[in-house]
Amino acid sequence: MSLLTNPVALTITVSLAIQIIVLFLLMYGYLLNRKLKFRQHGLVMATAVVLHLTMVFYVMVPSFVLAVIPDYSVPTPLSIVSVVG
Repeated sequence: MSLLTNPVALTITVSLAIQIIVLFLLMYGYLLNRKLKFRQHGLVMATAVVLHLTMVFYVMVPSFVLAVIPDYSVPTPLSIVSVVG
């Protein structure tokens, strides 16, 4: 199976690669903080946060909306019988 022919596999692979990049950015930011280079630390951490939030909104939120919310939604809420009386 090729990554270019399967869009789901491509999305998962790109997401994993970006999360690994975020991990290395966090480690590099930690080293910059220990060296008291606070401006560079802030820039590296801001980049890591933006990359991570991009992946959250691109991958995690849609999968949550498509997979979790339909299981917990009730089509007819007035037909629910309450156990608490």
